[in-house]
Amino acid sequence: MPIYIQRNGQEHGPYRDEEARSYLQGGQLLANDLARSEAERGWRPLQEVLAGRAAVAVAQPQPGIYVATQSSSAVAAGSQAVTVVDIRMPFGSMVVFLIKWALASIPAIIILWLILGAIIGLISLVFGGLLGGLSRFH
Repeated sequence: MPIYIQRNGQEHGPYRDEEARSYLQGGQLLANDLARSEAERGWRPLQEVLAGRAAVAVAQPQPGIYVATQSSSAVAAGSQAVTVVDIRMPFGSMVVFLIKWALASIPAIIILWLILGAIIGLISLVFGGLLGGLSRFH
C-alpha cells in the first residue's frame, strides 16, 4: 500500500514500501518524518508506519543508489550531522537556485580581482623600482 510523507507542511508521495525503506536507509527520509498509508487519515512517524508492515528481506545494494556512511568528523553538541545523498528539485527551482548562486559569486570574484591587482601592483613596484634604480647607473 502506498506511503505518503509530510515534510515542511508539504505532502510527498506516494512511495512503495521498498522505496520508503531505501530512502530511509540512504538518509533521504528520516525515521521521525511524518507518514501515513493510503488508508490512514492521521500522520505518524515513518518508523512506526514501516514497523507496522510486514518484515522485508535485507535490502541488497542496487546500482545507482548510494548509501551515505557515518563520517568520523566532529559534530557540535545538540546538532545533527547531515550528508547530502541526492537532491530532487523541480527544474524551475534548480534554475532559480543556480542563478542565485551565480549572482552570489560576483562579490567573491570582485574581491579576488582586487587582491590579484594589489599583488601585481606590489610586484611591479618592487621590480619596477629596482629596474628603474639600475637604469640610473648607465
